[in-house]
Order: sequence, then C-alpha cells, then structure tokens
Amino acid sequence: MWTDIKLMRTRITRAWPELKQKPFRLLSMTIIVYMAVVWSWLLLIDAAQLAGNTLTGIVLAVLVYITMVTVSSLIAVSATRFVYRYYHNHAQVGIWFVVGLFVLWAAIEWVVAHAVALLWMGQDGSWDTSLPFGSLTPWLMYTPLRFLARLLGYYGLSAAVGVFVVVFLSKKLRRLALPYGLVLVGLTIFAWGWYRTSSGVSIEAVIAAEQLDVQQQIVTDADLVLLPEYGLDDVPSDTSRQRVVSPASKEVFFIGSHQDDSNTESGAVRNTLTLGSATRGFISEQAKTRLIPGSEYVPFSVEILLRAAGADETLLHFAATRAVEKGEAPIQPLPLRDGIVAGSEVCSSIIAPEDYRRLVASGATLLTNSASLGVFRGSLMYQAQHEGLARFMATANARPFLQSSSGGRSLAVDHQGTLIASTQPVSTMNVIVQGNQRLTPYARVGEWPVILGLMLLFALLAQHTKVHYFSTAIKTKIQ
Repeated sequence: MWTDIKLMRTRITRAWPELKQKPFRLLSMTIIVYMAVVWSWLLLIDAAQLAGNTLTGIVLAVLVYITMVTVSSLIAVSATRFVYRYYHNHAQVGIWFVVGLFVLWAAIEWVVAHAVALLWMGQDGSWDTSLPFGSLTPWLMYTPLRFLARLLGYYGLSAAVGVFVVVFLSKKLRRLALPYGLVLVGLTIFAWGWYRTSSGVSIEAVIAAEQLDVQQQIVTDADLVLLPEYGLDDVPSDTSRQRVVSPASKEVFFIGSHQDDSNTESGAVRNTLTLGSATRGFISEQAKTRLIPGSEYVPFSVEILLRAAGADETLLHFAATRAVEKGEAPIQPLPLRDGIVAGSEVCSSIIAPEDYRRLVASGATLLTNSASLGVFRGSLMYQAQHEGLARFMATANARPFLQSSSGGRSLAVDHQGTLIASTQPVSTMNVIVQGNQRLTPYARVGEWPVILGLMLLFALLAQHTKVHYFSTAIKTKIQ
C-alpha cells in the first residue's frame, strides 16, 4: 500500500511542472476532482431501501454518481475554457473583466445546479428544482465570509470568493487582488453589523431527533415542538396530545409532517406539512410540492432505463413503498402567535434556497425544516454540505433555522449562521432563538448576480455566434 502511495506521489511530483505550464488543464482537473468529491455521498446512500433490491440500487447509485460528476464537470470546464480563451487572447484585462467574471461564475453555478436537476425530472418533479452541491457556498458558510450571502445570494457568494482566488493567482490581475480583497472584507463587516441584532420575538423550541419507527412523547411547556418528516404518522388530529403534552394553561404548537391519502382521487400518498397544537389538534395542513427525485418520484430517465432492463419489479416496489403525490401550491408561512411566523418546509427544501427566501419575503420570522435523513447513512460529506446549506438559509435571510430529523442529526442555527445546538437520534433539545422581521437584500431581490450573469452569457454567446457566422460566410465567399 505504502509503495503505491509513494509511486502516486512521485508521478504527481513529476507531472506538476508540466501542469503549471498548462493552467487550463490544471483548472479542468481541479474542477473534475472537486465535483467527484462533493457528489461522493451518492455512493453511500441506502440504495437497497430506495430500489428494493441491493444490486439494482448499487448500479443506479453508481450511474447517478457518474452522471452527476460528468455533467457538472462538463458545464463548468466548458465555461472555464470560454473565459480562459478570452483572458489568454487579451493583453489587457482589468476591473470590468473581473466584474464580468463574477456574474458569469454565479450564472454558471446556477446553470450547473439546475441542469443536473433537470436530468432527474419526472411526473411529480418541479422545473425549478436545483441540486446546488457543486457550489463553494456550503463550505464558505463555515467562515466569516458567509455574511456576504446577505448581499450576494447563494451563487454570488461562491462567485465572489472564487473570483478572488483567480485574481490572486493571475499575473495580469494580481494588482487588483488587494483592493478586491478589501472590498470583500468591507462588505462582510457591513453585512454582519447591519443585521447583527434581530427585531423579532424570542421563542423557545423543542427539537426532536428520532428514527422513523421510534416516536417520543414530548412533554413540554415550550412555545414550539419541531418534529421530523413523517413524525406525525399514525397520529390522528384528535389524539395528537399523545404525541405532544403541554400544561392546560398554555398552548404549545407543533410542526411536522405525515402521510395522507384522504385528499387524492387516486388514493396516492401525499407528504403533508402539519401545524397543530397540543390543545386544538391539527390546525393547518399543506401538501409538500418540492419532491425528491429517486426518493419520492421516479425520474423519466431512470424509469426508461429500468423498463429497458426489465426491472419492472423495482418500479412497482417504489410505487408501493415510496412514491408521493405532489401538492398543488407552494407551502405558505404558518402564523403562530405574538408576531411569530414560521417559514416551514419538509426535507428537500434544504437544497432549494429559493423556497426559504420566498417564505421570508412572505413574512416568515423564523425557518424550520422537518427531514428524514436515514437514507444517507450518516455520510460525513453530505452532513457537512447539509449543515452548510442550513447555515446559508439562516445567514442569508437573517432568520434562525431549526431542523428536526429522523435517522440523522437535528440542529439549530441562529440568524448569524452560528450552530447553537445539535443532537442525534433518539433525543430532544431545547433552544431559545429570536425571530427577525427585517429583510436582507437577498431576501428582497434574490440571486441578482445570476440574472446579470445570464444576460451577459447570452450576449457573449450571441456575439460569438454572430462572429462565427460572418467568419464562415467570408471564408466561403473567398473560396
């Protein structure tokens, strides 16, 4: 083993000088390796649970992993090649090149996140679903630079830091590294200080960490009990007091989800986000609309592949055990009391920043998520990215973010993006957080760097097409 490691190190050492002379190749290799690492959690998911057959599940997991890495890398490398050619062919590049690179980076990350999601579109999928794991943002949320998300959004934050690295390493642009870095530091301090204090009401919450087959009876006088996805299964409205018990003098609210087939003509199951109280039972029910490809619906591409392979039994198993019908309308905020409004979602919205931004823009003062994470089998890679996304929701929107999970870690993040508590199944934890009513620039306008970047990208592509057309026409005329 050690001999193999030494041999690999020797080969890398010998190849390094050549790679330094070919920066585009080095960049491309870096992108591919990065994508291979950030998607590696796909290889650890409980494939047998999803497919009903271990071998089929493993084959599908490997195919999905290869597809994700390939498509993500192909788009990112193609964009890098386009920018590198422009950079290489222009003797003078300055501040406007940096600005253009910033918005283009944000746009390309957005394209990657949505392109890989479109590959897994299905009957109950959503066209605006994204899989933003190729971004740098989940990792940046562990640093003070996370406060830039309040100004720049998810993809803008990644672009701002990524472009700084490019500027610092580039001989032509290195003169801009110091002022660029000072701007980033100044904006970070501003975004931290301006939203340092909250303007909302404090709330005490009990957050449960459970297993799908193990429910706890929670006795508390807290304001809110947060339960996992499917944490209200087999708990009828009129007997919900058996799940959450509170003093008769105080109304304790609870939020969770349960499977419901009462409102579908076909008898299909819906994953229903539920607000209730220990005294009144269920108060509000909203069917989940952000479904998970491969976990709650079968993508068209996978269905075609399975049918071609004669694996109809896998499809039947999925339909009987995991398929969920999509709700009609996006989930709306849940008013509790005393100016406390919960922006709550179920599981998969943790990878959909726009869902929580929309809830905040609609009046949510704190954010919650009820999740089921057992399928990831404790993957440290997924857990790190998952927490990074939770920190983003909290920081970018300046709202506390609470998550209750089954089969995984439950956590609480304050409005500054600091992890204040976490626990593993089976247990509960009490936290006190303060809501917020102030809107950040991100909460107001969303991913503005992406919009500008897409406009610039379309303009550059149109210009490139026009130049190519006239060049071809002139060559044809000369001949």
